[in-house]
Amino acid sequence: MSPKLTLEDIQILAESREGKCLSDHYINSQTHMTFQCKNGHIWKATPAKVRFGRWCRKCSGHEKKTLQDMQKVSKKHGGECLSSSYKNNKTKLLWKCKHGHNFEADASLIFTRDKKGRFCPKCSTRKREIERRHTIEEMQQLAYNRGGKYLSTSYTDSHTKLTWQCTDGHIWKAKPNQILSGRHWCPHCTPNLTEERVRFTLEALTGLSFRSNREIIAPYELDGYNEYLNVGFEYNGIQHYKIDGFFIRNENELMQRIQHDTQKEQLCKQKGIKLLIIPTHDISDKTNDEQLIQYITNMLLTKNIPIKQNIHSIDSRKLYTTYMSSLYELNEIAKMYGGQCTASEYKGSKAKIEFVCAKGHHFMKRPYEVKQGQWCKTCYLESRNDDSHMNTKQIKSLHDLHKIAETYNGKCISSKYKNSKTKVEFVCAKGHHFMKRPYKVMEGQWCRLCYLELRRTTPHSYAKQQKELDMLDKIAQTHNGRCISKEYKNRNTKVEFVCSADHHFMKRPYEVMRGQWCKECYLNKRKRH
Repeated sequence: MSPKLTLEDIQILAESREGKCLSDHYINSQTHMTFQCKNGHIWKATPAKVRFGRWCRKCSGHEKKTLQDMQKVSKKHGGECLSSSYKNNKTKLLWKCKHGHNFEADASLIFTRDKKGRFCPKCSTRKREIERRHTIEEMQQLAYNRGGKYLSTSYTDSHTKLTWQCTDGHIWKAKPNQILSGRHWCPHCTPNLTEERVRFTLEALTGLSFRSNREIIAPYELDGYNEYLNVGFEYNGIQHYKIDGFFIRNENELMQRIQHDTQKEQLCKQKGIKLLIIPTHDISDKTNDEQLIQYITNMLLTKNIPIKQNIHSIDSRKLYTTYMSSLYELNEIAKMYGGQCTASEYKGSKAKIEFVCAKGHHFMKRPYEVKQGQWCKTCYLESRNDDSHMNTKQIKSLHDLHKIAETYNGKCISSKYKNSKTKVEFVCAKGHHFMKRPYKVMEGQWCRLCYLELRRTTPHSYAKQQKELDMLDKIAQTHNGRCISKEYKNRNTKVEFVCSADHHFMKRPYEVMRGQWCKECYLNKRKRH
């Protein structure tokens, strides 16, 4: 039991606060005594409250307010307090602003608004809207910067949905403040826009590729890695720091996520990999691409990673017009045949779109067919009867192979021809030398180096597939497992997983997203119970 306080104890306590105890006797810790602070304010308080930290309310700004204080603060803003009595700072009072708006609010809220230079909520909202109001021209420029179009004919405010169109022709509605945030654009093209913005910026600054990698620190995956620099990056979304309700549903899953992140960092350190960690809270305010470019530039300089590109020469618009555009990728493939993709909208890999070949034939093809090497059917049918376009049965000499190679703006440079299944040497328009079987060339296959080069420069389809696999792998990691499939078709096509007990199993992506996992582990658990 603590010893009983004395008057001398209270006086020493007051002096330690640079004040005085004016009372001449002490009864107990709950009986009021008179105190004076260094600024001369006098008040009564119990010794217990003073002992546990309370002191002058006037100096701390917590002095009990009066009705006169209410009138004073309202007049400061040209208004008035209409209430006739005041109880405490939590009791609502009636107020009127200089524009005639009547509203209710407690005293604590009014004084909080006063510190920010505000009074009436209606006037404050209107003032903010005026300060933040954008124009239709700004919306059009914003869409142009994303390689798209602003289709609405008017602009109301940042919270009213407007119509937008992306490079691939997708049309959707979104609020301007969502687009202005820098974290949203076309919902069909960019499931993880921020991660792609980071990847594009890194590749633009270094001139090197940063594709996702599952092998370098297996069983974990890096969002991006470059072997030449031995540099990786991780964009950590909100699920790395708090429960988000989708990837992270409880405290245990959050702790597992933090543990995985720590293990990733340790593995990178062991392998000498410079790991760039970009937390979502660090770039959440980087609403435009210029701010993000500057942020990543500073990070590269800090890590002594060479920068090849001048930050002012980076065209961030290319992120939307080429880097993530399926139509751009298909047009680049069409150019290899001397043709063009004339479609204005991309509706998926199985929805036919229009192309035109080198001879001016217009035709419809599914994107995945074009990527597999199929092209103009009219040209193919003509080749069956045209001496200048031989089929495999008509190929009898090198002269015939020269004719075929010319259709690709290339050459056949072999000196001998045996049959349609014996490889001969070709050279493409870019000077790449390669060996191909004549019948393969007739079926539409050509220079593999050009194809791989195209994949590197237009990584959209590959990147999109990787993003889906990455997302599945992240979900698998919450179960201490992995997604080990290398290909992703759609959410209904099964992919392969391995659980923490090393069971390999096939699951549809949508099932895993709903929380389903290893059936064998589930059955074993039921047997035990």
